[in-house]
Amino acid sequence: MPFCPNPDCPHRKTTGKPAEFLEGITRCSDCGSFLVEEVTEKPDARKFTLSDFQKRLLYTIGLIILTRGLVFIPAPGINFEVLKSLFRASGGGSNFERISVFALGLMPYLSAYMIIEVLSFFIPPLKSWRAEGYSGRIKIKKVALIATFLLALVQGYGIAKGLEEMVGSVGGRIVQTPGLSFRLILALTLTTGSFIMIWIAELITKKGIGHGVSILIFAGYGAKVFSDFPIIKMAFHENYQHGSLGYFYLFSIITIALIALIVLVEKSHRKISIKYDDGVEAYIPLKFTSAGTPPAEWTSTLIMTPVTILQFIDHPISQKLSMALLPGNIWYYIANIIGIIFLYYLFTSFFYDPKKMATFLKNKSASIVSPPGENEESYIDKKLELTVPIAALYLCLVAFAPNILSRIFYSYLGGIGLITVVAIVLDLLEEVRSKRKGNNFVKVAELHDVPMAGLLKSILEQKGLPCFLRGYYHRALLYFFGPYIEISVLVPGDKVAEASEVIQKYLDPNILTVSLKT
Repeated sequence: MPFCPNPDCPHRKTTGKPAEFLEGITRCSDCGSFLVEEVTEKPDARKFTLSDFQKRLLYTIGLIILTRGLVFIPAPGINFEVLKSLFRASGGGSNFERISVFALGLMPYLSAYMIIEVLSFFIPPLKSWRAEGYSGRIKIKKVALIATFLLALVQGYGIAKGLEEMVGSVGGRIVQTPGLSFRLILALTLTTGSFIMIWIAELITKKGIGHGVSILIFAGYGAKVFSDFPIIKMAFHENYQHGSLGYFYLFSIITIALIALIVLVEKSHRKISIKYDDGVEAYIPLKFTSAGTPPAEWTSTLIMTPVTILQFIDHPISQKLSMALLPGNIWYYIANIIGIIFLYYLFTSFFYDPKKMATFLKNKSASIVSPPGENEESYIDKKLELTVPIAALYLCLVAFAPNILSRIFYSYLGGIGLITVVAIVLDLLEEVRSKRKGNNFVKVAELHDVPMAGLLKSILEQKGLPCFLRGYYHRALLYFFGPYIEISVLVPGDKVAEASEVIQKYLDPNILTVSLKT
């Protein structure tokens, strides 16, 4: 078996081992060197080297630790002793006793991306970029970053102005030198902190393990639970003095059961068999959670908005209605269940368009393998109709079970937060399993469509090309109009050309992130 003898070969620098090739190949695909039949140097057994996976893992852990350390850097111009006394006097938690340079985090970026994505459905230039595939997404991202800067600046200025109006419990002012200069400096500081977080997320995506935004969201949840653990422990002790251990066991069992349910449902799908004219067989996985988590989030907003309005109307009927729809009341849960089921059907029809799927496959010389005499579109509809009620009830259960069974759990994570954490972990586990095999994976395509990503993976596997989808489960939560979680298709470095040809032939060349030119 021929080997690459070049000590500066990119493959050797990444893995610590010389690249191996099949018989008949004469040049290294990584550096172009002529191959030899045996390794010309013996590896030093005493030399400790890290694999590419280990380097990426340590790199990711290091950046996570860095972000957790950065949040302790205080924002300028604020008297934190006065701020601390104010929140302690009002019963506020320790999380509010400091305002960090990185207080805005990723939220301006995520919000700006959502706004730009909504506008891209209506504004012609943005709309045309959406149709350009990966190259168009790069343009949209640049616009989103500009919008992020403006949004972060406005939010930072608003925070600065609000701080200027606050007075401590003992009369001291929180802002040491109020004025326009303070507001501008704090706004620019918080904006800079937000962009540093975006940069760190990009570094994790490119050089680490997992999708950077997902990893930082996951780290944020973990840090919150860890920092608030003493408060959680105290709450358990105060609420369940006569049986705190028993309630803790019950709490643990319920949590484990919910996690197991989430894993089962999020990994479940129904297969729509596909056959291409050249004989290649694949399938589109229709996930059970076809509408993700937006139905629960939107229902909560739609219910709480009229409740807030009714509370300002001084009438017995309006007051009774507002009280009936407050969290903890049986009518609140009934209204949420009805709303979630309705929106689940509505959002599924938005995210999964059978006509669009059938047309796309027809243009690629493929057809859906449906029962004789049954229309392809109606066949997909029937498959979805079987999953939607199950998925809607699952979302209702996970969203509200923590609230009903344990208010402590709901306060610190919540059902939607738990689904998010599990989805991120599922993505990480798939990536870890793939990269631990020692392959140097390269991104070859980027999608924002969950069914098409699943179809592409099935085609690549049929062709014998190993791959994994980064962000598949997190993206499947379908944050409405928020495609900051793209689905990246990664294949081994020596399979890039083959995978690119498959994508060009069977899916869409616009999603390619690599050039086919040699």
